[in-house]
Amino acid sequence: MSTTQLILATFFLAWSGLAVASTPSPVGTKQAWQSESGAWKGQVKSKATVVVMDADADPRIVWSVGTEAKLACTIYSEPVDPAQFLLDWTGDILSRKSALTKQSFNSVSAGELHGFPYLSLSTDYIEGKARLMKTYLIDLAAGAIACSHDEPGHGMRILGHLDYFMKHIEIPYNLTLRKTHRVFLIEIDGKPVGFEQQTVRRAPESKLMDTRRASLLIPRGPGSFIPVDKETVETLAFNGVLLQQRMVTRSAGQTQRFEIQTKDTEAYTGTADLNGNTMPIQFKVPSHSLMGVRTASSALAQKIAQQSERRPITLSVYNAAINQRGPTNHVATLTSKLKDGGLMLEESYGPQSRKTTRTKKGHLLTATSALGPATMKMSRIFSKDYPRPKK
Repeated sequence: MSTTQLILATFFLAWSGLAVASTPSPVGTKQAWQSESGAWKGQVKSKATVVVMDADADPRIVWSVGTEAKLACTIYSEPVDPAQFLLDWTGDILSRKSALTKQSFNSVSAGELHGFPYLSLSTDYIEGKARLMKTYLIDLAAGAIACSHDEPGHGMRILGHLDYFMKHIEIPYNLTLRKTHRVFLIEIDGKPVGFEQQTVRRAPESKLMDTRRASLLIPRGPGSFIPVDKETVETLAFNGVLLQQRMVTRSAGQTQRFEIQTKDTEAYTGTADLNGNTMPIQFKVPSHSLMGVRTASSALAQKIAQQSERRPITLSVYNAAINQRGPTNHVATLTSKLKDGGLMLEESYGPQSRKTTRTKKGHLLTATSALGPATMKMSRIFSKDYPRPKK
């Protein structure tokens, strides 16, 4: 499976083992914690006194979870690329073990904790004897929490403590402008490899900001993974027309950036940057015809509801991975309806195709597509709608 295939797959997802399992109740007594600056605070359950340290303004919380090793989490107030950061952060911890003789990444997991997606990495290493360390990266979009537990086993116990930690943490971000927030689990051949989160925020002049962040650790042979991190941000007009789109994908040392914008909803201009090679983007479309991903999903459901017979529905979207120089046709055909009014569809974006299930309003529930000889599946595991703030 080539790096090009992986990057293309993550763009395709934008149109879009331990992840949802219930976790045991954490052991210990309830203990409040607060960073030295007071910006971060929360609660954990610990078998011993919780320790809080501020290292370079990054709070570090350490507590006992009833195992020989303690659970430690560091809070970062700046955005990170979760997949790459988790690999680098894990490697940095291991590099400080002076007696380390061998290390090998073992397995990946992914899921969500109270609406915050996470990636988890298990790493085998030898330091006198065989050991195993579990590391976690919980993405906050405007920051991250990195955690480690250096002892074999206890995976569900650790997730139980992290679930409690995220339930009670007070995050100093303004969430009042959110409209919707959804988290998807990404699997390849049934094994978790990452997540995608989609957050829609209200903006001035009745605009919407649709942000989608995906992070994956793709197996590349025994003990090795390819990190893929992608962010897509779309600005939508009050009627759902695409006004601006920015996409950035980083994978295996390669970076691709695409950005387009319009002033009249007909002429779009921008740039493409492929590993430092920049080229202009210019194209025209009929007025108000180019949709954002969110708009296309809603329009798809409306058009299906209006159909008297099943036939393909075509919508115009922009997907730079398929066509940098202009719009791509999103073609969808209804295959059946679910008992709750949901939809089963066959969809294509240019040469890329997938099978999906959606709600009756068009919101994505699952998407299954081919990735070389493998099968990639994206499944919604968290969804929340936020009321409009009171004036």
